[in-house]
Amino acid sequence: MITKHIIIGTAGHIDHGKTKLTEALTGVNTDRLPEEKQREMSIDLGFAPFDLAEELKASIVDVPGHERFIKNMAAGVSGIDMVLFCVAADDGVMPQTIEHLQILDLLGVTCGIIALTKIDLVSKDRIDRVVEEIKTLTRGAFLADAPIIGVSAVTKDGIEAFKEAIIEIAEKVPPRSENGIFRLPIDRIFTMSGFGTVITGTLISGKLVTGSSVKILPPNIRARVRNIQVHNRPVNEAVAGQRTALNLKDVDKSDIQRGDLVTTPKLLEATTQINAKLKLLGTVKKPLKDRTRIRFHSGTSEIMARVALIGTSELEPGKSCFVQIQLEKPTVVLRKDRFIIRTYSPQITIGGGTILDGYPKQYRARLEENFKSELEIMESKDESRVIEHILVNKKSYIKSIDELVKLVNISPKAAENIIERLYQDKKVEKLGRKMVVHTEILELFKEKIRKTLDDFFKGQLYVSKTNLRTLFQKEIDSRIFETILKELKDAGIISIKEDRIEIVSHKDELKGTILHIENLYKESLFSPPDLKEVTKRSGIKGETVSDIYADLLKSNILVEVARGITFHHSAIDSAINKLRDYQKEITVSEFRQLLGTSRKYAVPLLEYLDRIGITHREGDVRVLSKKSKKSVD
Repeated sequence: MITKHIIIGTAGHIDHGKTKLTEALTGVNTDRLPEEKQREMSIDLGFAPFDLAEELKASIVDVPGHERFIKNMAAGVSGIDMVLFCVAADDGVMPQTIEHLQILDLLGVTCGIIALTKIDLVSKDRIDRVVEEIKTLTRGAFLADAPIIGVSAVTKDGIEAFKEAIIEIAEKVPPRSENGIFRLPIDRIFTMSGFGTVITGTLISGKLVTGSSVKILPPNIRARVRNIQVHNRPVNEAVAGQRTALNLKDVDKSDIQRGDLVTTPKLLEATTQINAKLKLLGTVKKPLKDRTRIRFHSGTSEIMARVALIGTSELEPGKSCFVQIQLEKPTVVLRKDRFIIRTYSPQITIGGGTILDGYPKQYRARLEENFKSELEIMESKDESRVIEHILVNKKSYIKSIDELVKLVNISPKAAENIIERLYQDKKVEKLGRKMVVHTEILELFKEKIRKTLDDFFKGQLYVSKTNLRTLFQKEIDSRIFETILKELKDAGIISIKEDRIEIVSHKDELKGTILHIENLYKESLFSPPDLKEVTKRSGIKGETVSDIYADLLKSNILVEVARGITFHHSAIDSAINKLRDYQKEITVSEFRQLLGTSRKYAVPLLEYLDRIGITHREGDVRVLSKKSKKSVD
């Protein structure tokens, strides 16, 4: 049986018993800092292992409740699967009770239990009143139907029932994918004597083994994992859903900080622009204006940013819209990640939402409608539709499976399955083992290449493949270029010989012209024309004549015996036969008379025959080589 790992977070107002409840459940006091123990108040995140069953292991992330430490709270609950939402029976609903619930809702937490703590301090009537307050607060929220269980960390009343409720809900939590991209947002950094730098965090996706190479973003630092621990126990492998500590080699504590991400090398990059769907809380007192400076929280990071509203100049409370968030420092987020935003000062949570694109192009107001249409597709739950959009609209039209995994935020196996379906539907073309391009892009570029070839062939017979490639160097990837040429060749539209491309139909159309030019040489026999004369007599453009001439030379129909002197091959055959019939040595003058031509043509032709071994020169005469003499009976 496969063990499932989940992360449970606490939430609630300061001094509402989150840490005491965690200790009652796990036996671990998560307040580790001296200041926390002295003041009996959580300041930073605390962690405790919580084994629910043999195949169900949990980690509890205990968060601070004070309003000054909301950023620590947000960092703690960003990767949780369920929440233990604490409301003290003596205080009831308080400001951070409300804000924590809003943050959990915005971060997409979908399940949890409500702990009515400190029931030993109040009467039953008070408990009933606070329960009604809680029901009013959670009406319409994700905790609306969550069980409300009274507990006391002092008397231990309700603790066993609370554990049973946790197990019941935890068993229904979907397991995290171990096949996704390895991502571990850093929430703690410290050094250990003899070991060096240690970082901790919640492993939100993928898995990691000891000895692996990792990259820390945004500082872009490469490191090797020396050791892995899960709740102080050494392990060889950590998987999604576990609280994980990594002992990193070649990393200094001062080089990294909370909010950085440990991930797989060569796959993710940091960004300063994010496209998202933002919801403004209904409790906010005034609209959010375009370009407002805010605090952006995602994972364990907090970064100053500005919000560019798309399609409106201000966002009303309780409403949603597409936005581009422009960060003042880089971070790493992926599609489907959740975030919250808080005001710059005073620091109040005002909204949040879902990342739609972690690697977007710059938003331009003049292209607003196109931008909105693209974001609507990126928001779709249909991953194949999202992949098609990325293949058609992203700057680089060829994508690897790894790139699609990154841009869509799905597992490699899911990406491969979608690509296979699209390939079967003839919507994508595979380039090699792991590269794909959309057929719409292929057709677009194919049309461009066809038009360019047609334009070329209005003035010439063929085009250099190298020259054609140069024309599209910046626009068309070499793999797409080669694929298109192969498709055109397989379809019988073009022929390719070495570096030469011809349009088959064009050459067929020119057959009469080619034959006409060939005949000009053939009929001229031993007094052939030059190119200028051929152009004049044929009435064809010079470029086309030059191409046809080159083609006839390449086919050995014409033979250039000297610069500017070219004979039809039949004229050369005829000259050789005449020499064989002559049966004796011959002078240039006699050869000229024999052929009925001028010295201009006779001399270069004789020199050519010398070069190919038909004749050889002896003084002022040419003698037929023995191997070239006609045998006589």
